[in-house]
Amino acid sequence: MTHIASDERRLLRTMYVGMALTALLMLAPLVDVLTADSISSHVRDAYPQWPARKVHQDRDAIVAWLALVGLLGLGAWYWAIRSVRRHSGRMRLVVTTAFAMGLIAVMTNLSVGGDGYQQVVPLLYGLLWLIPAAVGLVAVIGAWRRPTHDGATYGDVMRPRSEANTR
Repeated sequence: MTHIASDERRLLRTMYVGMALTALLMLAPLVDVLTADSISSHVRDAYPQWPARKVHQDRDAIVAWLALVGLLGLGAWYWAIRSVRRHSGRMRLVVTTAFAMGLIAVMTNLSVGGDGYQQVVPLLYGLLWLIPAAVGLVAVIGAWRRPTHDGATYGDVMRPRSEANTR
């Protein structure tokens, strides 16, 4: 029983780290606006002819998008953590789905461009979002390697029942 509890603690610790990183990344663009304002520079590089008002509007839209992605990410982490803590039978599905949602957000941040933009989200912010995604991948691996309540692991789940029972 200690092995299961240890695996669960390790998985939860990983997920809390991912949640904390997501919260930090959600706040990073807001801090940027108050300090270096690199997102405005990114917009200005794409549209040098724009007046300051339009640059700030576009910057605010990018910051709002990143904050929304962070908020949705926090919700996904919470959902996954809750399923692990409740010993949900769907825990693996929930953790994997939350990871897939995060991966879609990261790929969107890294790939969506438009008019003057090569990519709308500045590259640095797009790349930084890979960090909680990597933690999410570690959580998915941990969820699938973690024994279930009856002691079965991922390998047992994937074997035909007759083979799994003979071990």
